[in-house]
Amino acid sequence: KQHVGAGAKVTDITPPDVRSFIEWRQDIGESPATIQRRLFTIKHFFKELGGRWPELMNPATNIRGPTLRRNQFKAFTKEQVAKLREVVASPVSFKDLRDQFLIELMLNTGLRVAEAKSLIAEQIVDDLSRLIDVRRKGDSYQDIALNARIREILPQYLSARQEELERKDPVYRDRS
Repeated sequence: KQHVGAGAKVTDITPPDVRSFIEWRQDIGESPATIQRRLFTIKHFFKELGGRWPELMNPATNIRGPTLRRNQFKAFTKEQVAKLREVVASPVSFKDLRDQFLIELMLNTGLRVAEAKSLIAEQIVDDLSRLIDVRRKGDSYQDIALNARIREILPQYLSARQEELERKDPVYRDRS
């Protein structure tokens, strides 16, 4: 492949040259985002020159770069989930129980870390079946159903939490 390079005049660059440049960058393994950035730079360069020399054609005007993949949903593998559960399997302190509860809550409900951290006890329905008015991404609110695994460890966590609060603040009287 022959490329327009050093010594070429700006007026010699054509749309096929720009396409060839993009293909070359793909061939050498550059990411689509990097190639898009390079293409934008070429377009902007010729646009600026066009402001000074209106007769100069922008060879990149109708050239489209490679499509960017949207961020793929990332999920834990079964092995990663098993490892997380193994790490918190035998809680011996309040913090261990808290960590176990939060990991199970996020794994079983799909809550993000910030969403789980912002929960308060008043959002738990009395029968432990769901969380109400959970603030989600985008400032939306949603009720979140709790499965049997969460309903099993939630009372243990709430009891240990109450004990921890009373231990740290003996005057504590059921405030959340």
